[in-house]
Amino acid sequence: MSAVSETIVREYFELHEFLVRQHRKYFGQTRHGEGDDIDFFVLNPHPQSHSEPIPFVLTSTDLPKVDRAVVVVKGWHTDTFSHRSAEQHSGNFSLRGT
Repeated sequence: MSAVSETIVREYFELHEFLVRQHRKYFGQTRHGEGDDIDFFVLNPHPQSHSEPIPFVLTSTDLPKVDRAVVVVKGWHTDTFSHRSAEQHSGNFSLRGT
């Protein structure tokens, strides 16, 4: 499912005329969980000049001002909720009646 998310992100940047380079991921046998691996390097060949700082949360209208970026794709919609994930993140919420 992460490949679908990466394809959507790649096509989004290409639609906005960015050059996109995918970083090769290497998964070792001792790796546990998902890390923050870089998915894409994006470059805007024709960035717009701007006098104001670019906002922290970007929208499609802010993209022409971005020169280059490192992109990490996180598909939050693909996460599953289980008893184990609740135990791992017990500080964030509590379960009643278990």
